[in-house]
Amino acid sequence: MSHYFDRDSRVESQPFDVKFSLNGKNFLLHSDSGVFSKDALDTGSEGLLLEVLRHPPIHGSLLDLGCGIGTLGLVLASFFPLTEVHLTDVSSRALQLARQNSERLKIEMAQVYFSDVFDSIEGTFDAIVCNPPIRAGKSIVHRMLMESFDHLFDKGALWVVIRKSHGAESARKKMFEVFGNCEIMRRHHGHYVLLSTKQSKSVDFSLHK
Repeated sequence: MSHYFDRDSRVESQPFDVKFSLNGKNFLLHSDSGVFSKDALDTGSEGLLLEVLRHPPIHGSLLDLGCGIGTLGLVLASFFPLTEVHLTDVSSRALQLARQNSERLKIEMAQVYFSDVFDSIEGTFDAIVCNPPIRAGKSIVHRMLMESFDHLFDKGALWVVIRKSHGAESARKKMFEVFGNCEIMRRHHGHYVLLSTKQSKSVDFSLHK
């Protein structure tokens, strides 16, 4: 296991709320110290959410990979209530907060559980959203991008938000390498929103290691 969030249990708890509005809806989410979060919606997450909402509604299943407090997955689930959302992380504190936020937003079809990248994730999804944990290192981030391919249905979408200074260009190249396509959907204040769509093709991951 990567253990890239183990330190959260050693950081003193200092709970706070995250308040923001998006597309006419008001949100209030619980957060805490030791979990990457601000007291408002960050620019990158806002951009990703707005771009996803501009596309046809997500029907079926959605995975928020490395969910943190659940912002991406739960906000999208509130707009697409028929979607089954899975939220995974390796941080016990983040998972506890994601569960609390799921209850707060009354997201009925939400499953929150531990997974080190895709180790505990089964099945395939119509969409995956990810704000990758840059502090985990490039190898973990690229593993998340690569393994997403096998966990998407054909025509499924991988959405990623990442700062330019944190390796946006490297992530874009990896997504293009794995999926055969990667579009920059938004650039704003140093954040990139990237989109790859799974096409009918085979990928030999041994070539990407």
